[in-house]
Amino acid sequence: MSIAGTALKVAQKQIPKFGRAVSFIRVTEGAYNPATAKTINTETTESVFALVEDVSGKYFSKDMIETEDKQVTVSADVAKLSMLDKITINGVTFTIANKGIKTIEVSGVDILYIYHGKKA
Repeated sequence: MSIAGTALKVAQKQIPKFGRAVSFIRVTEGAYNPATAKTINTETTESVFALVEDVSGKYFSKDMIETEDKQVTVSADVAKLSMLDKITINGVTFTIANKGIKTIEVSGVDILYIYHGKKA
């Protein structure tokens, strides 16, 4: 097995062991309705295990970090979130901060996704 494959297996095993369940809310942008002047989005919720901690300046700009922000790390076997998506932790919803998605990779293979969540 390659080093990237080994690293991904470690992430897949250790994050559920030391992390907690959170909900990813994937938002699919709908079509614009000119009659109502609104766009109706569709949301799909997925439960995943993640490491949740206060945001550090290691991955994200320190001047953008607020007290209630959270850093959420998942293994890359979970589909990557987009800027439209949301994360729910203990009933509190967070949006993805601007430039708030980081990817850790080994040999060109995604291993971890790290999100900067802002309290909605």
